Amino acid sequence: MCYESMENHREKLVGKTFKITDFYMEGKVIFLEDKEGRGYTIDCTGNEHAVLHIGYTDKESLEILSDKFNALLEVLDISEEDIDKVLGEAHQD
Repeated sequence: MCYESMENHREKLVGKTFKITDFYMEGKVIFLEDKEGRGYTIDCTGNEHAVLHIGYTDKESLEILSDKFNALLEVLDISEEDIDKVLGEAHQD
């Protein structure tokens, strides 16, 4: 996801419990995490308003990578067996 106005995500934020995982620039950028493991970044360094980035959970990231991998296999016309063979040969070296 990209950075967006916090107002666009009010419903997703209000009432949630977060833990602060880090901050810098004297608190102008704050990194949070919810109980599902989703990361949030609140950035107040701009001139207009605070912006928010909502990250992916580990499960969502894995699903996205899997989808991209499968699409790449399809576009390149490569089977998983071909990849397993190459990996097997690489591990033998």
